[in-house]
Amino acid sequence: MADGQPIQTIESATRSDTGAVILARDLLTMDEKTFTELRRATWPPTRRPDHPGPPLTFRCTLCEAPLSLTRLRRNGETKNRFFSHRHPADQNCPWLHRNRLRPDQIQAVDYFHLHEGEIHRRLKHFIADAMRRDSETDPETVIVDRFQIGKVLRGERKRPDVRAAWRGKPIVFEMQLSYTFISEVVKRDYFYANEGSFLIWVFYERRQDRAMVMDEEFFNRRNLFVLDAEAEAASIEAGHLMLNCHFVRPFLDEERRAIIDVPESRLVSLGDLVFPEGELRPYYIDCDAMRVPLLTRLEALEEADRQAELKKRELIEQEWRAQRASQEVREQAERAERVAQATIAPQLTTAVPGRDRLAPHSELSGGAAAAQIEPPRLVWEAVHDRATSARIGQRYMLTHRETNWRSVYSAAVEARSQGIEVSEMVTKAVEETKARPGDIRNFLIASRLARTK
Repeated sequence: MADGQPIQTIESATRSDTGAVILARDLLTMDEKTFTELRRATWPPTRRPDHPGPPLTFRCTLCEAPLSLTRLRRNGETKNRFFSHRHPADQNCPWLHRNRLRPDQIQAVDYFHLHEGEIHRRLKHFIADAMRRDSETDPETVIVDRFQIGKVLRGERKRPDVRAAWRGKPIVFEMQLSYTFISEVVKRDYFYANEGSFLIWVFYERRQDRAMVMDEEFFNRRNLFVLDAEAEAASIEAGHLMLNCHFVRPFLDEERRAIIDVPESRLVSLGDLVFPEGELRPYYIDCDAMRVPLLTRLEALEEADRQAELKKRELIEQEWRAQRASQEVREQAERAERVAQATIAPQLTTAVPGRDRLAPHSELSGGAAAAQIEPPRLVWEAVHDRATSARIGQRYMLTHRETNWRSVYSAAVEARSQGIEVSEMVTKAVEETKARPGDIRNFLIASRLARTK
């Protein structure tokens, strides 16, 4: 690990079918099923030179050598996925920092040169004996550890651990106790499928840190068959082969918007399995098929969430537009108010000796002239039309919402009827509404309740 991230020596590869460049870090975000399908799709199912080989290969972006897809698992979790070279001549690739054994060299040491373990020998003979005791098995067809010559793929041969005919169906059992390379698994699957034999990979235990375990689970509809102590005891009691099938049952957590895989296990016999024609890989429960309606429902929920989010955004945008329009109305009202104040402001002028016109106040000099200026005085209008006042003063209801103008209007009408001066009414309204005196005076003028004198 480097800075908490998995180390990936080969950083990119090119797909042969599309020409797209795949980054090694993209492998980390793939789901297990997609990654398993890619691993299997890059390995040839046979060594025959006339076979076209797999339609998909990955090639190194630097040296253009073929690559394999590999995963690293620890404690039941995938810790890393990465590209690796297949051939020894590729060790000069600039991506690499040190030489490594190629897969066939490691396989020669690990697979062919090591002696077969005692557990492997015991379990394959246990399967053979259990099949012979099965009343639906032809005992003469039970064969242990003998080469099977290809009838369809002539020149090819495999040596399965156990093969037998059950209910007329040819079945091959392959024990998996140590690591087997994905290339060998693909070749055996291809060989037995072409020979019309159903293949069952049998494990001694379910170790999730093994890549082979993950490959088999995701390839065979999330089914993994284990011959453990519990299955052995059940086989002896039942008088025929029993296997512990590990699988997952998917559930949809609508609140979290996620599909949860709940692991389960069950003792099953060959009679409990489905033997699909064409695929030739028996299974107990099709977990992939169970996910289809859940995925449909999940997509519908996610689409509903997207629509709700879009609607929420539209409402926010509408509210923003309304606030913007209201702000524009207030700005226009403020501009109109400033224009009105400039219009109703008294033209403070005085006569200037020696001229036949009125000079503005700015031409006067001295403090005495300034002292003669009096602020405009408001008086009540002689005639008041309630409808006209309400219509003309409506903009104050819209642009000065912080003030209760209806209350100001009522107070002004009452003060007018009682003969109270406008200035006293304004002072009282300011105390009650906390509005500015100028706003109240302008409101009285705009609603035609008062005028300047």
